[in-house]
Amino acid sequence: MTTSRSAAFLRHQLLAAAALVASIALTGCGSLSKSSGKSYTAGAAEQLSQNINYLKVSSSDTNAMSVDVGVCGGTLNIPCATVTICQPGWTNASTQCQTINNILLDTGSYGLRVFSSLVTNFTFTPEKSGGNDVAECASYLDGSADWGQVASADVYLGSNTGAMEAANVPIELINAGWPSTSVATNTCADEGNSAIGYPYTLDATPASTGFNGVLGVGLFNQDCGSTCSGSSNNSMYFTCSGSSCSGYAAPSGSQVSNPIASLDYLNGGTVTGYNNGVALELPGVPTGGAVSAPGYLIFGINSSGNGSGSIADNTPGSRVMVYTTDSNGYMDTYFNGSIMSSFVDSGSNGLYFPGPSSLTVCSSLSPFFCPNSLTSYTATDYPYTTGNYTGGTDTGGTDDNSSGTCTGGTYSGGAYSGGTCTGGSYSAGTDTGGTYSGSIPCALGYADGTDSGGTYYNSGGTCTGGTYAAGAYTGGTCTGGSYAGGTDSAGYCVGANETFSIDNASDEFDSSNPNIVFNNLGGDLPGQFDWGLPFFLGRTIFIGINGTSATINGTNYTGPYFAF
Repeated sequence: MTTSRSAAFLRHQLLAAAALVASIALTGCGSLSKSSGKSYTAGAAEQLSQNINYLKVSSSDTNAMSVDVGVCGGTLNIPCATVTICQPGWTNASTQCQTINNILLDTGSYGLRVFSSLVTNFTFTPEKSGGNDVAECASYLDGSADWGQVASADVYLGSNTGAMEAANVPIELINAGWPSTSVATNTCADEGNSAIGYPYTLDATPASTGFNGVLGVGLFNQDCGSTCSGSSNNSMYFTCSGSSCSGYAAPSGSQVSNPIASLDYLNGGTVTGYNNGVALELPGVPTGGAVSAPGYLIFGINSSGNGSGSIADNTPGSRVMVYTTDSNGYMDTYFNGSIMSSFVDSGSNGLYFPGPSSLTVCSSLSPFFCPNSLTSYTATDYPYTTGNYTGGTDTGGTDDNSSGTCTGGTYSGGAYSGGTCTGGSYSAGTDTGGTYSGSIPCALGYADGTDSGGTYYNSGGTCTGGTYAAGAYTGGTCTGGSYAGGTDSAGYCVGANETFSIDNASDEFDSSNPNIVFNNLGGDLPGQFDWGLPFFLGRTIFIGINGTSATINGTNYTGPYFAF
């Protein structure tokens, strides 16, 4: 990766279990000469009040921090924030604390990582095991990795020690030369050979990456969890003595931890209610881009806590829909005839997905797309399920098949039993737990539950009357979109269509273009759908941390989940 405008970022962290199946390299981004001859106009971000799920936030709110896209280096679509780190139990801020700006704000990773070269006010005491230093190799989907020691710090999310605090949490001190370059290469960079087929590119310096660190505020408490605590052969954690490092089964308390999960101090007093997740709120930008997009990260979901001072609104609006994920943080997205694992990642600077044959990859900017003109697409997001559709019984009427009608009998959790089904067919097997297991019928036409009014919810139609019991439509009219999973007591569709556009990346990367924030930058990613930074623009997106709960529109949800 470079600091040029042509750098590609997918800062979606590879968990130890997931690293073995990753197969994409996004290196060799190339360069772009200033040759288009076009002129570009600097754009401005829209006001946050135009955001459909807008939360009321001000710069003085103590449970929020400022985030700005466009202030980190020269890289497109990178959101950055400021953190303050201190020695645990510090007493003198001037000698035991340091404020560091240009920290990449990443919903696709977990924990704080800071380049050790930037910490000049004090020296950290590293995490130890048996007298040896604990180190980590944190890898990402784009083939990059962070290597360095693990140490504990008091972390303040903001520019001063009066901000929200997570006390005594493990962080990583990024240092590709610790204790020597050869150790970092042999222990971390070369881990990529066995895990994903190529060596990792280690983040070397702030100048080479375009940011001073990474603040991972994603779905999980730690960056590896039981996978790393249960085995020393996890390829992430190590203990090092001199030039010798070996795998380490790191207890959860020694792993780099999401500071959001530990937020418990505000203005020096203990508070509760802010550690169940975050909301990232960014303004929209015009089609031609903007020079920056300032917004906020709000701590907590639907819980004001008992803090003092001004408190930002963190209550999801009535149109927010919840997308539960699997244990690795993936929901489901249907696109171009296929359903695939997907995730929501502010640390990815584009929308990355398997491009259809009509969408051309740039010859000098791979993996980015370069269509001839701005092109729109539609994908459908769903909560994660073990199959394609979930739950419910259809006691007669029109059933969920590709072209025919099933009369009589019962459609129970995955297989039609009884009666006669003419035309079309049901796919693959019976799941008495309520999961429709098998290939996608029709074009994602139907979802779970019972529609006692006799009309099903399909991808292009109108839903009227009845109660959709297991899937949770409880009245009102649902026009367009598909319906799957979850409960929406307000009557909105869960599993809604998402329309997005892809523009020619060569215009956006052109060095004469003053804009650095775009809502239509995309690139090719086989087999997965990465809803990167463009997806966040003009929205409020909630990240529900694993094992914590929040009430959203009258229903209690337990993380991990995305909501937007």
